[in-house]
Amino acid sequence: MNHRCLRPTALLPATLALAMLCLAGGRPFPGGRRFVAVTPAAGEPDAARLSVVATDHSSDGRRLALRVVVRNDSDEPVRGVRLVLRLLAAPHAHARELDRFYRSMDIGIAPGARAMVRWDVYTVYAGEVGPTGFVLQAYAVERGGVTFPPPPGWRE
Repeated sequence: MNHRCLRPTALLPATLALAMLCLAGGRPFPGGRRFVAVTPAAGEPDAARLSVVATDHSSDGRRLALRVVVRNDSDEPVRGVRLVLRLLAAPHAHARELDRFYRSMDIGIAPGARAMVRWDVYTVYAGEVGPTGFVLQAYAVERGGVTFPPPPGWRE
């Protein structure tokens, strides 16, 4: 018997175990931080603002995996989207901010349409224990031929 060669059937249990771990990706791991979507505090109306709904989010201790829908509620097409993610120390809008992330996306959204967005954010705060909050905001880069400036504090 040749001990240097693994039979394909010997790899099947390991492959199945790995597949189960991947499928469980939507659930937080024990000891991982539980993130709660928070509605941002009311502020001044912003013509560049887009609607955002977090459809799924999970943490594996190293990253926060977000799945969101960005919706264009206006009658004009949107070209380009800027996302701002704020991680909060507690699940309410006025909690202390732990970290902030920025992302620009070169996508178009037709009037009344929506776009699915996947965003994996690697942060040290994903591995801490206890509930926290996040606020995700989306802004149009251009809508109906009008170009908007970046939101306040924008960094890329």
